[in-house]
Amino acid sequence: MRFDITSGTRYHLIADAIREQILASIYPPGSLLPSEESLSFDFGHSRDTVRDALDVLRAEGLVVKERGRRAMVAPVAERTAVALAAGSSVTARMPLRTELLELGCRAQTPLLVQTRPGGTVVLHPADRVQLVVTT
Repeated sequence: MRFDITSGTRYHLIADAIREQILASIYPPGSLLPSEESLSFDFGHSRDTVRDALDVLRAEGLVVKERGRRAMVAPVAERTAVALAAGSSVTARMPLRTELLELGCRAQTPLLVQTRPGGTVVLHPADRVQLVVTT
């Protein structure tokens, strides 16, 4: 399989192509990606370029990499249902440094800021919740 990579940063374009395959479930959560050598052949670029692309996906939380092992698509985190009562609002923002440890989330994970009726604010890492509107 040959991919046409003609413009942009090579490793970002490779990361984009692999990301699309992950999101399309060609590589489902928990599955191993092809070897760096195989990806290098498929994309027509060096293993270093492929490694850089995999590092981008690792930073996004889509891929898990361990030295000496093939990269794996990250398992899907379990999501907790969060009820949104009438009068609640939700906004999104990136976490503050102090919130990263408190919430145990990655710097790249947006936070959902739930404001409940009465003004109580609750923070939720966006990759761990499913918002459910109650009536």
